[in-house]
Amino acid sequence: PIQTVLEHGVPPEDPDGVHLMDSSSRFEEAATGLAAAGATVILHLTDEGITTGHPVVPVLKISASAKSLEAVGTDIDIDARKETPPGVLRSLIKIADGELTAAETHGMTSFALSRVGPSM
Repeated sequence: PIQTVLEHGVPPEDPDGVHLMDSSSRFEEAATGLAAAGATVILHLTDEGITTGHPVVPVLKISASAKSLEAVGTDIDIDARKETPPGVLRSLIKIADGELTAAETHGMTSFALSRVGPSM
C-alpha cells in the first residue's frame, strides 16, 4: 500500500514502504525532487526513450517500446520486452552496488529545479 504522497523534494518521515511524490512531469525536475527526498536509485520507465540520467543519483532506464529501443537501444538499461522481474531486481542491485547505468556510462545526465514566480 502507498504510505504517503510527498511534496516535491520532501523526504518521507518513515522511509519504509511505498511513497509517491507530487512532481513535474519533466524527467529532470522529477528526478531532482526524488534525489532531494533521499532516493538512492531511480527506476525510470520510459515509453518515449528518454535517455538522460541524473548527476546525483543513478537512474535505471527501462523501456518496452520497440520504437524507442530501436532508436536509442544502448542508452536504455533494460529492454522490458525481454527481461523478467527477477532480472530487473538483479540489475537494480548491481546499480545499487556501484555498477554504472547507461546514462552514466555515456555521460548523459541532467539536473533541473522547478520554480514558481519571476526570477530577479
